[in-house]
Amino acid sequence: MFREVLITCLLAVSMSVHGALEAPERSYDILMLLPCASKSHRNVFMPLATALTQRGHKVTMLSALPPADNNPDITYVDHGLKHFDHSDVNMFEATENESEMFKDFEIIFSALANEIYGVPTVWELYKNRHKFDLIIINHLFSEVNQLVVPTSVFHPRPLQKLFIYPRWDVFLESFYSILTLLNTHFSFGLPVPLLPNQVEVGGMHLRPAKPLPQDLDSFLSGTTPVVYMSLGSIARSSTIPPDAMNVIISVFAKLPYKVIWKYEEELSDIGPHVFIKKWMPQQDILAHPNVKVFISHCGLLGSQEAIYHQTPILGLPVFGDQPRNAMAWQNAGIAIHLQWKTLTEESFRNAIVELISNPKYQENVKRMSENFRDQISDPVERAVYWTEYVIRHHGALHLRSPAKDLTWTEFLFIDLIILLHVIFVLLFYILKKALKFCFQSKNKTYEKRKNKRE
Repeated sequence: MFREVLITCLLAVSMSVHGALEAPERSYDILMLLPCASKSHRNVFMPLATALTQRGHKVTMLSALPPADNNPDITYVDHGLKHFDHSDVNMFEATENESEMFKDFEIIFSALANEIYGVPTVWELYKNRHKFDLIIINHLFSEVNQLVVPTSVFHPRPLQKLFIYPRWDVFLESFYSILTLLNTHFSFGLPVPLLPNQVEVGGMHLRPAKPLPQDLDSFLSGTTPVVYMSLGSIARSSTIPPDAMNVIISVFAKLPYKVIWKYEEELSDIGPHVFIKKWMPQQDILAHPNVKVFISHCGLLGSQEAIYHQTPILGLPVFGDQPRNAMAWQNAGIAIHLQWKTLTEESFRNAIVELISNPKYQENVKRMSENFRDQISDPVERAVYWTEYVIRHHGALHLRSPAKDLTWTEFLFIDLIILLHVIFVLLFYILKKALKFCFQSKNKTYEKRKNKRE
């Protein structure tokens, strides 16, 4: 068996592999470590797990959530710890002070890391870890400490070399190789240069629309434009601040459009043109031609779904990467970005009307969708191919950049800059002394000639 090969992932996955890849040389044992109790984070990995099992591989998944489907080829291990259970968390209140929120994360992750190996099923996984050909983790909110997976989220290149001993890095290289699957695609934003072991697989969870439930299909029929609102699985609509909630209800009640609202609790009747339900088949709704606006928190997966199904976005971000996403979509001309704290009936209503009445938003999102769809291979095939590739090639060390082994001073050429600075100072000093010597010699010669004349 190979040593563990680590794949750090920021990905989103879901279509099935259509057989374009050659059959694998053998069945691999793959471990997915997803101890964070977040549905969205788990949903990122589920389609990849499914695709790998379709290729004949054995997948074991460590999670704090129940199985997402009834796939018999995925072995679920529930650690049973609820430190990161956000089902009762009001994200609007929790994100009032994001620095405090990150302090809470530190406490939560420390507690989880200390207790997780006390769970018998997890301890069995740890003891049998060498049987796995591959370990896949989530780069963000992974509770695995740096002695197992030395990663940092914000700016890892200098931080890793500042806080982890270089000799420890060398030791780790004998055990781990890293392939990064990125939940991005250049059509979604600004293109960036990537290394060979950084592979864009963004939008792997995207799929064609399925038939809608009868009640939704009936509501969406006709010619009236439809507005769809959902804040995802973490920031629930039922926790929206009262002032903003009053704005939304008031505007929805007066809109000349139909509204579909994912709302997790009971809500008094707003009007027959507003359809409220606790769960919605989001991609199938966004794909409907009558849906003209998606009111969203601008989570990455939901935003990708809106782009794929060509629906303009009204962004009301809550936390994390959502404000950045909202600004990016607004700059791309496919969204309007509003703030919760400054939300008014006028701004909210005007944004909805603008997105529906101005054709530029529909044209821009259609163009972005077409750019994304035009790929030589679908994202899930790329993810599966590179996952198998690093196993076949024993970690694929040839993909790694030599820059990974440099300290931050070497990487930023600080040592060379200092050397050049020293050389420049020395040259300046020598030139200054030489010029001073020349002027002094010239003055002495002039004085001698002057004295002789006298």
